[in-house]
Amino acid sequence: MSRPFPVWMRFIAVLIMVVVGSLKEVAAQVNIQFSDVHTGQITEASVAHIKVMNFTGVEIHYHFKGYVSTPDGQELLRVKSELLKHTPGGADFAEEHQGNPPGQLNVDPFKNLTIQFAAPDWQNYSGPVNFRAELIHPLDTFSIIARTDHAVRLKNGKFVDEKGRFSTNPSLVKLEVEVPRSQLFELDSLLNFVKLTNGNDYPHCQLPPFVITIKQGRKDIYQLEYQHPCIGIGEQKLKPSDFKVLLDEYASRDRQELIAIHFPNGNHTESAPIWTTQHAQYTDTKETFTSSALGLSFDHFEYAKVSPVSYEKGPTLIFDKEGAIVEVAPPANRSFFYAMPIDYPLGFRVSRDDVNGNFSVNIYDWNSLSEAEWETFFAGRQKKVIKQQVGDIEIWQSPHLVEVVDDPRTVFPYQRFMLGIRDGNRFLMTSVTRVIVERELPNYFPSHFALDEAAFFTSLRYHGVGFQPEVDESGELLKLVPYITEPLTPAADRLASFDRFRAYATLPNLSYTNYYGTPEITASPSLSSLDRQLEERQEPKLLSLPQITKITPDFDTVRHYATHEWEEVALKFNHRTVVASQVLPRFSKMFETFYFDKRDSIVSVSISSGPQNAPEKPGLALVAITSSTLNLSAIPYQHLLVDHFTNNDLTDGQLSAIVAYDNSNQVSKPADVKKVALGSWRVFASNRMANPMRRFGTGNMILVKTPSRIYRIRITGGFESDILPFLNSLEIEGQQLKFEYEKEGGVKIQKT
Repeated sequence: MSRPFPVWMRFIAVLIMVVVGSLKEVAAQVNIQFSDVHTGQITEASVAHIKVMNFTGVEIHYHFKGYVSTPDGQELLRVKSELLKHTPGGADFAEEHQGNPPGQLNVDPFKNLTIQFAAPDWQNYSGPVNFRAELIHPLDTFSIIARTDHAVRLKNGKFVDEKGRFSTNPSLVKLEVEVPRSQLFELDSLLNFVKLTNGNDYPHCQLPPFVITIKQGRKDIYQLEYQHPCIGIGEQKLKPSDFKVLLDEYASRDRQELIAIHFPNGNHTESAPIWTTQHAQYTDTKETFTSSALGLSFDHFEYAKVSPVSYEKGPTLIFDKEGAIVEVAPPANRSFFYAMPIDYPLGFRVSRDDVNGNFSVNIYDWNSLSEAEWETFFAGRQKKVIKQQVGDIEIWQSPHLVEVVDDPRTVFPYQRFMLGIRDGNRFLMTSVTRVIVERELPNYFPSHFALDEAAFFTSLRYHGVGFQPEVDESGELLKLVPYITEPLTPAADRLASFDRFRAYATLPNLSYTNYYGTPEITASPSLSSLDRQLEERQEPKLLSLPQITKITPDFDTVRHYATHEWEEVALKFNHRTVVASQVLPRFSKMFETFYFDKRDSIVSVSISSGPQNAPEKPGLALVAITSSTLNLSAIPYQHLLVDHFTNNDLTDGQLSAIVAYDNSNQVSKPADVKKVALGSWRVFASNRMANPMRRFGTGNMILVKTPSRIYRIRITGGFESDILPFLNSLEIEGQQLKFEYEKEGGVKIQKT
């Protein structure tokens, strides 16, 4: 009869079985692989260029061991790391080596590699070698969590390919293509915009097919292939003889659609857009545009783009006690899109990017305003309208036909020429806008052609009504004299034609109510086919005429208000809202990195939802901000963004720069910032109330620095007149702020 094992021996046996079983389970969830690229001189860290994926869902601990050996098993090098603690996720040892702070690992895996064995002169070995990487359990050096092998080739200690050429990193070979918007594009000049650079220390010869493709939509229209087997060191001087033409259908391109140059860059493909004004080689040739829906025809530059009015509502007019309009707010949303060949019954805009002006027409319901209110709306600052009757059509114009608009929120000032046409219950507001270009902008299309407003109005026709311009000695347009060019279209026929196209626009294949865009119509449908669809309808349906909304001191059905309190940071404010709607604020973290130059001007900004690892840059100050953000969107297209942060490194100059940056977009005039000291507080604000924001349109952003934190408060969208009530409702840490904006510019800020 055999003696039973002692209890302690059985416990150890069970423990070993549990450990071995758990190691097998961990090993099945840990993946290891070598980097595909090894370049330059071999070092003890070369064998540690690995990527490790931890799929266990928990932190694991291990030592890394690396071996370098010859094909016959002769060991050249053996290294071991310190204890590595790896949180769930992937760790690229090379990236962890460069990272600060570390990523998935607790320490830099390359920093304390210990050489356990090194053969004499191993750094200068020539021939094939094998790399082996192992992850070893810290409590059991015989237990291997993961292992992988990788074959490489050396020549005097430097990595080479199978042909003996020095290995290179494909990611250091950069192909860049950029065509500035200020330059015209011709096919013969393509290589002038192409830059090919090899950042390796040796020629790069492991080339996949190196093809540059010009596409229009999904169609390839031109292709070039690089002919040389290797790319030399540094930037290449490219010549047409370096490439072979694989495809040339460039002449068949559509001049009204952009093209794009697609090119390889590392292991992916990038593209550079070439806009129509750059590649089409437009001329000043004119063509006649006709709208059957509106009975309009006019001459404009050929290949001009016709864009429909994309909303069914008109603007909102805010009147003061004297009946003057203090604000014209555009429609809050653009929920309606329709695709018609040109006949847009609600109005359209005709423009071409290389022309310094455009023509637009908007249709409104005459019954939505009184005649006096229409006069106020149409005349604007001139406050007077000249009316002329031509048959049963009434023509409106201002005493001074030319109006100069210089708004700091627009890129350039512009001249506007207004003409109104009242026809039954329809009011057509037409305008010719001519931009006054003051400066060149890098991302703004230059104007190669000028719109002649006098010549344009000479060509304009409306159902048999023409217009004779009167100009002064310098050619400046003074007024338009309407006259009958041919028998007027009867009123009933004008209305029937207009209603016909209003009905077309409601057909399923021509209307689209999705926010994301207009459906593509590859061929214009025939009017007879559209008429058949209308006949099949049981009930007639017409697109509504846009209504203009009025707000007066005694009548306001639009604006409603609510109060929101963010108790955590002692902040309270009033905001616009929708009646009987429940608005839930969204909270998030925001991570921003700013680079400032020596004058405290912002050079670049980076924003993300996660921590950033931003490098230092010579001559620039790096400032990182982590903020808690409240996003409240209570009415369509209006955003209230409030965040707070603590950062004592930010100087007053840098805080002013942040305010100036947010209160101006890429092409607007910079905001002038005012700093006000209110006891221990400092408030930074733009001197203009309405600013062109970088996101979400017009608005305002202020910074309030208190002893406890910095508040950044933004309002964008909605009415401009929403800005001041919102700012004056702010209650921060129990203190109320009051803002007063002056008409000529400037702001006064105080506590109340």
